[in-house]
Amino acid sequence: MRILASLFHPRGSWPFSGSERRFCHLTEEWAREGVETFALEPTPFACNSLPAGYHPQTVALPNAGLIRQFASWVLGATRLGIELGSRSSFDVVYATNNNLFNLLATKAIADRLSLPCVTVVHHLRWVDYRETAGKDPDGHLDLARFLHVLGREGLTIPQALARGIGASEEARLLPSFDGFTTVSPAIGRQLATFLPRDRVFLAMNALSDPPHSSNNPTPRGARALFVGRLDEGKGALDLIRLWEMVLERSPGARLSIVGEGVLRKRAIQEVRKRNLESSIRLLGFLEDREVEELRQESRFFLSLSRMEGFGIAIGEALRVGLPVVAWDIPPLREVFGSCAATFLCSEGNLEEAAKVAANLLTVPEDQWTDLSRKASQYEQRSSWKDTAAAELNALKQIVGECPSNR
Repeated sequence: MRILASLFHPRGSWPFSGSERRFCHLTEEWAREGVETFALEPTPFACNSLPAGYHPQTVALPNAGLIRQFASWVLGATRLGIELGSRSSFDVVYATNNNLFNLLATKAIADRLSLPCVTVVHHLRWVDYRETAGKDPDGHLDLARFLHVLGREGLTIPQALARGIGASEEARLLPSFDGFTTVSPAIGRQLATFLPRDRVFLAMNALSDPPHSSNNPTPRGARALFVGRLDEGKGALDLIRLWEMVLERSPGARLSIVGEGVLRKRAIQEVRKRNLESSIRLLGFLEDREVEELRQESRFFLSLSRMEGFGIAIGEALRVGLPVVAWDIPPLREVFGSCAATFLCSEGNLEEAAKVAANLLTVPEDQWTDLSRKASQYEQRSSWKDTAAAELNALKQIVGECPSNR
């Protein structure tokens, strides 16, 4: 099989988040099976920093703002993809995630080359679990509700409108794809509320092997860690509000926030407004080595994200012995709920989460060590080899059932 993939990430940003890491792992396994994967991608290439098995195809982006980058990407990736397809044959065009820019380029290329197109759906950004009382939400987009949620998340009106337009286009494009793979059963059920169930396939995420533990680990202070985008749905502002509540119970506690996003400036303002500069560090993007050092210093991992399909950062934290505090949303409950070191709090209940967090900061060392052991014993459901095989089988089935291939 020969795959032509769309792997968009903005110029100058941390390009190796969950979807990029997943793609690199999959292509590494696929290459061993003789699958050739070509990826349309801006520089820097993910495969320069992560083990991978794909061939990067450069799509030049201007050193400009995001809007110009996005426009240049869609035009440049489409043009290069069609050119590549005219020179050699491919079996499928593959969007590595369901953001609008990958969807637009993938669909345009597939239509021009008369090829099936598939996208990986990591999550639906417009799904809000707060109004579902723990039940499975509908996957349909309610634009008015989504815009209201974005306002509550702290986005400006222009940012919210841009997100709303993007979500509307994503929702419009998804039904035109020939097939979908997803990383958790919960997201699959959401898709099945507005897409044909027989076109949705599950291929779980996996976790890389944990790094070797140091023989002299850094003493754990009253510290917590968050790693992820500072965007809507990820709970960036809630992290700051929560930490103010934690400090009332555990003065001197420290929170490290790793990541970038549209809410970074607003987060900085909130930290200053609440006089939390000595308690919260906004560190931006860091290299994997630096993130691992922070894990070794922290007592637990904290995530207030409402927008997860799997939660790779949570899994990585557990694997190195960090207990986790997160919201009790269906995807995280399915994947991590059975782990005794995962504390899933009622979604939106900052008081409950603050109480759990403060307890983890002050619990006796022997109890923390026991929790850390339970965290490190978390057993993932599949290996990257299993995930790659499931994804490849789904692609083959979708390609085989596509009308043009029957």
